[in-house]
Amino acid sequence: MNRDPDVRWQQRLQNFERALSLLEDALSRGPGVLNQLEKEGTVQRFEYTLELAWKTLKDYLEESGIVLSAATPRQVIKDAFAAKILVDGQAWIDMIDHRNLLPHTYDPANFEEAVGAIHGRYLPALRQVQPLDRITHRPLREHIDRVGIRIYQTASPILHASA
Repeated sequence: MNRDPDVRWQQRLQNFERALSLLEDALSRGPGVLNQLEKEGTVQRFEYTLELAWKTLKDYLEESGIVLSAATPRQVIKDAFAAKILVDGQAWIDMIDHRNLLPHTYDPANFEEAVGAIHGRYLPALRQVQPLDRITHRPLREHIDRVGIRIYQTASPILHASA
C-alpha cells in the first residue's frame, strides 16, 4: 500500500483526527454538564466527524484495492466491517441512523438519548478509525495481490463478517 503522505485517505484521516479531537473535547466532562447550546454544538461535531469517518474508510478501502459496490455511508461501513477494519458494525449502522434522524428530532427526550449515545457508544466506535495508518491487513492485501478481487461479496444488506 502506498504510504505517500499525499494519499487521499491519509489526508482525510488527518482531518478526521482533528474533528474527533474536537468531539472528544466537547464531551470530556460528560454530556450531563452541557447546556442545550453546547449539546447542539456537540451534535453538529458528531455529524461532521461521522461524515469524515465514513469517507476516510471509503478512501482507505479503495486504496487497499477493494472495489466498493456502492459509495454510500451504510455500504462503506458494511464493507469496512466485512474487511474487519471495524469491530462493532452495529454501532456504526446505529450512528448513521441517528445522524439521519437528528435533523428531524424535535422531541427533547430523543435529542438527549442521541447525545448520550454519542458519548457512551459512538465516540468509542469512532476511535476505531484512528489506527488505519497502522493497519496492514496482510491477508486482504495478499489476496488482492494474488487474485485481484475482493475477499468477500456483500450479497445482502445484512452484515456478513463476524467481529
